[in-house]
Amino acid sequence: MGNLKMKSLTNRVGYILVALIFFSPETPSEARPAFKLSGDDVVVFAGGANMLYLQQSGYLEAILTREAAPGRVRFRDFSWEADTVFRLGTAIERWRRDGFGRRDDQFRRVGATVFISQFGQLESLKGAAGVDSFIEAYGKLLDGFGKEARLVVLVTPPPFEKPPNELVPDLTLRNADLALYVKATKKLAASRKLLFVDLFTAARGGLMDNGMHVTPAAQARVAKAIASQLGVKVPMFAGIEPLRQAVIE
Repeated sequence: MGNLKMKSLTNRVGYILVALIFFSPETPSEARPAFKLSGDDVVVFAGGANMLYLQQSGYLEAILTREAAPGRVRFRDFSWEADTVFRLGTAIERWRRDGFGRRDDQFRRVGATVFISQFGQLESLKGAAGVDSFIEAYGKLLDGFGKEARLVVLVTPPPFEKPPNELVPDLTLRNADLALYVKATKKLAASRKLLFVDLFTAARGGLMDNGMHVTPAAQARVAKAIASQLGVKVPMFAGIEPLRQAVIE
């Protein structure tokens, strides 16, 4: 009799697990598309100063180039110092606007298929009161990405760090606000089924010397963290140094 009851209980548990799997509102495969580059992809970097410095360092581009080989993936930099979701230098600078068209026209012109985007750091200085406008503006920017891209990656900023010089404002006091923007970015990624890379939650520090900008010496760590979260195998950096130098050139 006991065996029959145990068998019945086991069956019920099994049915519950099956129900959870098949009726869950969002399964992992739906929530997170695979990051895979093809030979004809054009990857666009978008964001503020830290994305610009990451792109200029060449580490992430070298890792992704190697991952996509023998395909010839191309990369385009749309990041700009002080860019936010409210203001893209590529869209408002007259010399760019007149030469290459408006924002969405620029995406189309370069043939963008993949976007790697990082916003939220500067925006977080508006505090909790600015989160809703951040979500709205980021959503509109993502709409622009979505017109061209098959894949979009949202990367969070790392936390602010305490600067070594006491004369420089201590922005670590704003990390509670930044956390709200990271949370909002994660929700945007989930609701739109975009890839999400979190550089904030498990950050160990030591990336910055002024509290907000990643140093050249720390760019390899940031690139490795992004690639790892995307499921990209990270090679020994010594082995891709010639490729990185070619990227920089």
